[in-house]
Order: sequence, then C-alpha cells, then structure tokens
Amino acid sequence: MRIAAFDFGSNALKCLVCETEGQDFSILAEGRLSTRLGSAITPTGTLPEESIIQTLESCKQLLADYCKPHGVQLYLAAGTQALRLAKNAADLRTRLFQQTGIQLQIVSAETEARLTWLGAMQHQKGILALIDSGGASTEISFGSDSRIAKVISLPLGAVNLTKDFLKNDPPTEHEISLLRGFINESLPDLPHFAGKLIGSGGGITACAKVALGTLNTNNEKLQGYRLDQAELLRQERLYLSLPLTERRAIQGLEPERADIITAFCVLLVILMREFKAKYIQVSTGGLRQGLICEFLQPETSPPKALAKSGSNHIS
Repeated sequence: MRIAAFDFGSNALKCLVCETEGQDFSILAEGRLSTRLGSAITPTGTLPEESIIQTLESCKQLLADYCKPHGVQLYLAAGTQALRLAKNAADLRTRLFQQTGIQLQIVSAETEARLTWLGAMQHQKGILALIDSGGASTEISFGSDSRIAKVISLPLGAVNLTKDFLKNDPPTEHEISLLRGFINESLPDLPHFAGKLIGSGGGITACAKVALGTLNTNNEKLQGYRLDQAELLRQERLYLSLPLTERRAIQGLEPERADIITAFCVLLVILMREFKAKYIQVSTGGLRQGLICEFLQPETSPPKALAKSGSNHIS
C-alpha cells in the first residue's frame, strides 16, 4: 500500500510518501512548503483567511507534485502547536476535508511527542532523550530502548521566538539577552540524564547541513550525524552577527529558513548546556514517520507523563 503522511506544522507543511510492506515501509518521496502558521496567528487567537487559503493551496500542490504521481491510496495528517492554539482551526480542518478528502487530526502535545518518538527513535537503544523543536513549540521526551516514558512540552519554537524577540536585523545585544532570559525562565528542572541525546526536526537538520557545508546531502548522511557544542556555538555566533541577506547566503542553509535559524540555534545551545551534553545526534525521522509507524503498528503505547500541552486538540 502507498501512504502519504502530512505534518501541518507551525513553520511548514510537510509530506512523506511511502510504500508499505507488512510493518515496514520505504520512502518514495518527500515534499515541504513554508506556511508559517505559527507567526500568522492574530492577537485574537485566530488564523487569518489568507493563511488558511495558503495552507489549503500548499496541500493541493503537494498532493499534485508528490502523492498523485505515486498513486497514494491512504492519507494520514496531523496538526501541531499552531493549530492547537488557533481558535478557528476547525474551519481549516473542515475545508481541507471538503477540498481534498484528507482528515486532519490536531494532536495534543502528548500525542505529537509520542508520534515523533516513534518516527525518530526506531532502532535506538539505551537511555534516550529526544529534542523535537518546531516553529511554535519544543517537545523533550525521555525513554529507553525505543520506549517513551516522559514528555515535557514547551511553548518555545523558532517562529514564535523570532517574532517575539528578534525585531532588528541582525538582532541587538538587548534582544539577544531578552531571548536567552525568556528561554531560561521557560525551562523546567530537567530530570538527571546520562544517556544519548537525539534531535529531530527541520532546525537540527539545517544545522547539520551547515556543518557539512552543503544542501545537497541525503537523509542517510544526515541520520546519526553528531553536532557538538563547539560547532553549535560557532553557528550561533555566525547567525547572530549577520543580517538576513548574508544568512541566506550561508553554504548549506536553506534561504527560507535563514530568518528563524538564529532563534533556533540560541534555543538549542541553551538546551545542550542544560543537558550537559557534549553532542546531539541528528535523526531524520519525525512526526510523519511516526504517523505511518502507528498505522502499521497500532499497539504502540502512549507516554506516561506530560507538562504544558496546548488547547483545542484531539488526542
């Protein structure tokens, strides 16, 4: 069977097309379009009409470019933090179903973390922690031998942190200080951890590509790549020192991510210090792979604990 999994994220809409055989699957195609839902939410807590239309059109484009050419038979779709927060998210869900037939679930932070763990931590062994940082939230999950045990969800994402704190280009020292202070104040006391630290999501893979110095790298090369503190500090200094036009020219960095990479890197450096980790290991798996894994292996159990989930969600 051919399945497509969609991630309606706070920064981008992502699609993964795969071929399944039993409980295994192989990836046939991947697509991504920037939607920036996380920064589109108005002060009244709603998504403007133009953002809803853009998201619907982006979905139709991914369907035409990736799903229909591969003869997809089943669609899975999940929405995350921006849609958990948007008061009119149900409008998007209804119109998406009417126009495409795709049934979108707006998942809780708990479910998002569980699905991301499924997709990112396949075949991992030992004591594990996963940092999955998106456009509007960051989920930190703990477990062992591919089993999730605890989840902490934080309202810290590259899109909302950029929007709220980094007004100048490049940011001022005062803005950077406020950003770091807000992140530190938002972090709970993390459990003692002495295992392997894994990172998933577009931000961590972007940092890996910059470290490698190329955009032309496949998932096999990125999977398991280790980013150490020295490299992340080097990138943080680089992003903080350059205006947007020059960040867009950095070798290995996707130009459309250049405006939010600074806030992401500042956040990741702080989290690395909190974990006292020498390095973080990249996983190219995530929510979309987790949706497919859960469909193929429905007996997967949920995590035991959660902190700070959003509202307006379906578990």
